[in-house]
Amino acid sequence: MFGNIRIIAFTVGCHFLLASNLFAAKPPLNSAQLIEESDLVIVAQIINLEIRIERSHIECGFGNYDWAIDLTLKITEVEKGLFEKSDTIIARCFRIKTRKSMLECFSPNGNYPIPPVDTSVRAHLYKDNGLWRVVLPNGLVSLSTHVESAHAEVERQLSSKRFTYLLPLELWLLILVFAVLVVVIVMIIRLLRRRRLRRNIATSETNAS
Repeated sequence: MFGNIRIIAFTVGCHFLLASNLFAAKPPLNSAQLIEESDLVIVAQIINLEIRIERSHIECGFGNYDWAIDLTLKITEVEKGLFEKSDTIIARCFRIKTRKSMLECFSPNGNYPIPPVDTSVRAHLYKDNGLWRVVLPNGLVSLSTHVESAHAEVERQLSSKRFTYLLPLELWLLILVFAVLVVVIVMIIRLLRRRRLRRNIATSETNAS
């Protein structure tokens, strides 16, 4: 039994070590690739940034959540596509917040970098269900320097807890199977002890008579 406990502990450790690298970083795209992936390319200034939680649009199953980062961009130039509604546009980035299982950690982990407010950027956007999203992973290209403290604050707000239910779903299933086995073994041991006790009692009564 203690050997099995060591196996469980080792598996837990491996899961956490792997998890630090599993939120897969999609390789950065070059300029030509970014333009090809985009429906709209604009030069703009970030004038507002809002962070909220949304269900993952990539891993759509239950228990998968992302940070949704809505950037309000003030457009100064349109380099590809058409956008004539106004001089501002809301574009959504995302970062993984939590995933429920190890397998779902292999999906793209979001947009990098996400510059802070007041940064001038070249934004590569695509339309998705009526929403403008930033091309993964590096669809926001900074055109101006930004204050590192402001960038660090944005990154601090986008921290990830890795797994929605503390441990990955696969590990919970493994723990459940182990717990059931332990319960079955304990019940069998108790049953055998009771039978042995009854047998000893019956033998004692026979000898006494």
